[in-house]
Amino acid sequence: MRLIVALGVALLCSPVALAQKSGVTGETPGGRTIIEREDQPAIVNYDDEDGMMNAAIDEARLRLPYFWERMASPARGEAEFTLKVGFPVNSADGTNAEHIWVDRIRKTASGYTARLANEPNWMEGKHLNDEVSFTEDLISDWGFSRGRKMIGFYTLRVMLPDMPQEERDAILPMLGENPK
Repeated sequence: MRLIVALGVALLCSPVALAQKSGVTGETPGGRTIIEREDQPAIVNYDDEDGMMNAAIDEARLRLPYFWERMASPARGEAEFTLKVGFPVNSADGTNAEHIWVDRIRKTASGYTARLANEPNWMEGKHLNDEVSFTEDLISDWGFSRGRKMIGFYTLRVMLPDMPQEERDAILPMLGENPK
């Protein structure tokens, strides 16, 4: 299984255009595969045994109660609550899960529903803004804005070295301190 994560400042903002074509275009400085998508942020493949990414996911899951508290009762300036969910997929390239950001999160009797905040690559029949259902065990990250700072986004922090310098420079000043 590979973890799939979209790069780009678009992590807090839903992209407008839909991706129609994609292709492998190279590797990150850390040797991870980059997949470029037309009119969408690039995707970087993280192996399921990537220690740093798995530690980030574990930390995000450990701190998930903080996210739920903030979402239920946001303080002044807290908004744009989003989750990254690892939806199961079966693709020809061996991808078993697509980790994608969702927003407009609602609790249901059997889990949660939300809206896809990015155009998926491997979720057949699903597109940007489609509603999806999931359970808490599929959540791999979370984030929200507090003023102009990004709180959470544990996996994004691991991804920084794999980003183009311009994206990294845009994101770094926006990262806020995460809960302990």
